[in-house]
This record gives sequence, structure tokens and C-alpha cells, in this order.
Amino acid sequence: MTIENTFDSHVQLSTIQVDITGAETATLTETDYTETDNGDGTYTYTATYEESTTGDFTFTLTTVEASGGESATWDGRSTTVTVDDSPTGAVAQYEFEDDSDTSVAVDSWNSHTGSIEGATYTTTGVGQGSYALDFANTSDRVLIDGDEDGTYDDPFPIDFATDGLTVASYIYPRDVSTNNVIWSGEGQSTHWTFRVNSSGYLSVIAWSSGSNTAAEGATQLSTNTLYHAGFTYDPSNDEIRIFLDGAKESTTAIADTLDSTENANRFGELFAGDQDLDGILDLPEILGTTYTDSEMADLTA
Repeated sequence: MTIENTFDSHVQLSTIQVDITGAETATLTETDYTETDNGDGTYTYTATYEESTTGDFTFTLTTVEASGGESATWDGRSTTVTVDDSPTGAVAQYEFEDDSDTSVAVDSWNSHTGSIEGATYTTTGVGQGSYALDFANTSDRVLIDGDEDGTYDDPFPIDFATDGLTVASYIYPRDVSTNNVIWSGEGQSTHWTFRVNSSGYLSVIAWSSGSNTAAEGATQLSTNTLYHAGFTYDPSNDEIRIFLDGAKESTTAIADTLDSTENANRFGELFAGDQDLDGILDLPEILGTTYTDSEMADLTA
């Protein structure tokens, strides 16, 4: 992303130094700025900076010298720009890259920290970056602090019934003959399960008010193969759509309108504590919106 920094001066400047602090550290000089003569004795100076991360960037004007011996003063003026490249509806994304902390999964978008229980970092089955998280079908799981209160297995702040839902993750299954849960959520009247079912297909199970809707993908997965799996829920027509490697595989109408998850919320295990995942997950992400088909395809680009 490109950040633009601009300031005005009452004289023409020959020397400029602007220090960047915060998310990154850098220095801009007069060679980085373009000058605009405003025709009224003032000048506008503009520079662009290509950042490589997100966060707060503070631009502080530290040195100026005027052209032609004119007097130039500055007051250390500064401005702060916040860069946030998370998508619309972003709730949580887990890159599983900090292998130095084996107990905490960092949320790249917000502060919905995950508690890693049993699962371990691995360099196998990596969808992006250098590491992924290995679930060994022995109650390994990641419990989510959905409400950012320091406790785990909590709901995310999503109104599914109004805003929709998108869940996606890279998965490297070692077993496709039993139910292997990618993500699950349990609520007072709605329960979700996103899994590889016992026939080897991606599956979304939605329980609501006693009704059970099962959506299933079209491709039988193979073991020890990396896939990108995802599903969306569209409340405008009560449809669940399943995607594999960016392509839509199925569309299923559900019987009842779903509401938000209100209790358990975890990766690698059913909310009831079974159907453990025997495989690897990388970059699981949850959004409180319904991604379009093209947006789902972009997740694998």
C-alpha cells in the first residue's frame, strides 16, 4: 500500500527531512518530495511511501532549509496514518507463524487470540508462510477468545442472520474416512460444523431450531494433499455454498434462518469434544460477511 505525506510551506525549500516511526522506521528527504507552487507565495510538498506492513505510521518533519537564503522555520509537525489491509467483515485470521509460542495463536486482524491445546507447528501442509498447525486426532484443538475477554471457547461478535458468514482454511488431511472437523461453533439455537466427512467430502452441518441441514462438496478429497477449503452462508436466501481451491462446488438451501454462535468456537474439534481432526490447518479465517464467488477464488490467488 502507498501512503501519501504532504505539507505546505510559506517559502520554497531546498532541504527536507521527514522521519517515519511506528510500524516501520524510515527517512524521507527532498529527493522524495515533489514541489507545487501554489501561486500565492506558498508551496506544497508531497511524497509517497511504500509500506510493507500494517499499523500506525507517524511522519515527523524534523529538518527544513529554505532556498535562496530565505528564513524557514518548522515546529516538528507530525501526522499519523493508520494502515489496515484487513478485508471488509474481517473477524479473525490465524497465520500460525509464531512457532516460538506453542500455546497462543495470534489473530492477524483483531484480538481474538486462540489457545493452542495439543496441536503443534509443522512445515508440512503449509498454505502460506513457513509454518502450519498439526492436529493429531487426539483432542488437539484451538479454542478461540471470540469476545476478547481473556477466556476461550467464546462466540465471535457476528450477527450471522443479518451479515452472513465466511469460513476458509488451508487443510492437509491425513484421514478422509472419518469425520474430521475444521471449525465448529455451538449456540443456543444454532450449531455449525465445517468438516471433511466420513466419505471424504467437504461438509457443512447447520442445526437450527431442531432442523438439520447438511451441505456437501462435490470432490472426494485425498490424504496428504493440500487444499483450500471454505464455505459461505448467505442470509438473504438462506444458502450455504461450499468452495474447494477457490471454485464453488455446491449450493444448499437451509430450512431455518441461522443466528450467531453463542458458546463453543474452535478449530480442529467438534464443539461436543469429538470428531477430532487428523490433519493440518493453515491460515484459517472467519469473516462476518458473505463472500462472493470471485472473492472466494481470490483467497487462493
